[in-house]
Amino acid sequence: MKIGFFCSILLMADIAFFWYDDDIAFIFNLFYGLLFFVPLASMVLFLIAFVKSCWFRTVWHKAMFGCGVATILFFVAYMILQNPETNCDPDIMAEHYEEHKSEMKELCAYMQSALADSTAVTLEFKHNRLKIFHVTLPHVDDAIRFWDEEARYNREEQMRRAGLTEEEYDGIRKRLKSIGCIGIGSSRFDSDVTEIWFRRANMGMYSYYLFNRPMTDEEREEAFSDCAKIMYNDSTVFCHAGPAFGSDCFPQREKYLKKYPKKAINENSNKKNETAL
Repeated sequence: MKIGFFCSILLMADIAFFWYDDDIAFIFNLFYGLLFFVPLASMVLFLIAFVKSCWFRTVWHKAMFGCGVATILFFVAYMILQNPETNCDPDIMAEHYEEHKSEMKELCAYMQSALADSTAVTLEFKHNRLKIFHVTLPHVDDAIRFWDEEARYNREEQMRRAGLTEEEYDGIRKRLKSIGCIGIGSSRFDSDVTEIWFRRANMGMYSYYLFNRPMTDEEREEAFSDCAKIMYNDSTVFCHAGPAFGSDCFPQREKYLKKYPKKAINENSNKKNETAL
């Protein structure tokens, strides 16, 4: 029973870390189980102890039964409330884009107007807390990068470098939250495209590349030939960045392209032809 209690605590801690931050969960799993074997063993031992607790009525078994029920409920809550936010595929991105495309375009314009000349900024939020704040300045080779606590500690200094006021920073954060996205990358070096980070899933990042003009033939060809990208329409590209040790190729890309072969691009071209006529 004691092993069952210990496994139950490990599993709840694992779920809590995944709920709070995928990166912390990765480190936790790496520390206590090389990502797979110990978590799997913990789950098996927990299930054995929980099943036994259903049949025996000692104090320890009753306590294990209560702990097991709590662990299962915690897992169910995670699957219902949090797990959908960590799932992603091209269809999910397309549906989300169609629902929020006008707000996304407004956010891109707002970000460009807020930044100082010749600067680039990357912002990411997790549970409404600042997670990443990178700033690139003119005539500086490397970006000034901060993560997590350091990002929050150096927030005001980074805002000064980027030319952001408190009101503008808060406006960006609230706009991202309202469209269900977690981050944004925008540059005054290249004002034609803004990257909006949609979700982190399976240690990868899913994002939208939003152009403020129709893409050139070269950009269109690059999007078609890159396995990490899906060209959704003439000014929108879905992108996937894989984990440090893994492929960048967009999951289910080929399946989506077969399902909708150039659908959005053709629609966009038809609209242009209708306008011309």
